[in-house]
Amino acid sequence: MNHQIINMLEAIKTGTYTSYVNYLDEATVEQISKWFSSFASEDIRGIKNIIDLMYELYVREDIDLRPYEDYARLVSHLAEKYKFAESEFLNLYQQFRQMVFEN
Repeated sequence: MNHQIINMLEAIKTGTYTSYVNYLDEATVEQISKWFSSFASEDIRGIKNIIDLMYELYVREDIDLRPYEDYARLVSHLAEKYKFAESEFLNLYQQFRQMVFEN
């Protein structure tokens, strides 16, 4: 588990989050940026937006278990909001889970 990322996401969840620099070291910030940049279809302007996406993926941990209509609607929304190809979602989600839970 990547405790830095989990602590940050839990802080966002509880409303105690202030800034990613209080939770993540430089290597983790670089890892997060590298992870998302491989999926981004355009620049989404910095780590804050990537962290917003990570939080959405974190709180919707059952995203891949939802009925198809809900899943498709949510993936479409996330892809449009965070500028990645819908067809890449499962790879993005799988790599996110590995980065957070299997590090």
